[in-house]
Amino acid sequence: MMRLTAVLLLPCSLLSGGSEFIVIDKSAVVVDETFVTPRQNWALVDSPAIWMGQAGETWIVATGKLTSRLYVSDAATGAHIRTIGRRGSRLGEFSRPNGIAIAGDLALVVERDNHRVQVLRLPDFAPVGAFGEETLSKPYGVAVQRLAKGELMVFITDDYQKKNGRDLTDRDLGERVKRYRVAASDQGLVSTYLGAFGDTVGAGRLIGVESVAVDPDAGILLIADEGAIDVKVYRTDGSFTGQVLWGDLIRTEPEGIVLYACGPSEGYWVVTDQHPADNRFLVFDRKSFALLGGVRGRTMRNTDGIALIQRPVGPMSAGALYGSHKDRSVGAISWSRIATALGLRADCVA
Repeated sequence: MMRLTAVLLLPCSLLSGGSEFIVIDKSAVVVDETFVTPRQNWALVDSPAIWMGQAGETWIVATGKLTSRLYVSDAATGAHIRTIGRRGSRLGEFSRPNGIAIAGDLALVVERDNHRVQVLRLPDFAPVGAFGEETLSKPYGVAVQRLAKGELMVFITDDYQKKNGRDLTDRDLGERVKRYRVAASDQGLVSTYLGAFGDTVGAGRLIGVESVAVDPDAGILLIADEGAIDVKVYRTDGSFTGQVLWGDLIRTEPEGIVLYACGPSEGYWVVTDQHPADNRFLVFDRKSFALLGGVRGRTMRNTDGIALIQRPVGPMSAGALYGSHKDRSVGAISWSRIATALGLRADCVA
């Protein structure tokens, strides 16, 4: 069946100072945000993660690339709580933090320009240690899989632009994702580098990598390839599945990816199609990867990283989707609004 898509023609002068017309896709349903956090001007806010404390606290922790800080907000109201860190290379300092993941009380912060992943213990943001300095070149994204005995499997995307001082060729793309086994204790941080992966030929080549997300039950990784403008599916052992997703649906850049899990096999993938004027969050079936629909925040634009919580938080009784907004804030959209708009489940409590 042919799908009809309404479009709107706008002058480019509204967006970039030009005079031609561009087509704005209006296929996604508009939903209102519950809140947008206060502006952190010049921060280049990139990626949020969610921390849930034992005393009932629920925080958004977002990275500020330009200011080299972390911004902490209340996940129920958006109110600013505190700012963490400063520019530098010592523990507790950051240099262009990009991706962030939270596992239990550990925050893993990917620092592009310190070429490392720094681990902090919440709620005090006390540094535990860092890893990756000897193996990472230009790290961006992070995905974490919990293992037995409190250990973590950590996947880091590395968008290095040179190899041994020379420009890249296809044969140099085999280290786009790096794996580490990580454990934290009162004695500090222990990490083991488990090697890198990425196809160098064929459909599985990873050209420009940033966001990565893991489905631990299915044993797969979804890797956003901004160079190819699609999403590649790899197994957590580093082998390519042969699946390349959504290159015909993503218009601009695939950015943040999160999994809304309903048990071990059902649920949805949410993928950001970043755009400065018509930002979309596309929702796909967890198993078949079929498109189920898309939503647009009424306010949120130019979203990079996203995060998800699958439990009540403030007025958002079914959880919420969080994403960066115009490099300076984080917006929150109630999952129940997304579910109602697209006919999705809203009863999967993690």
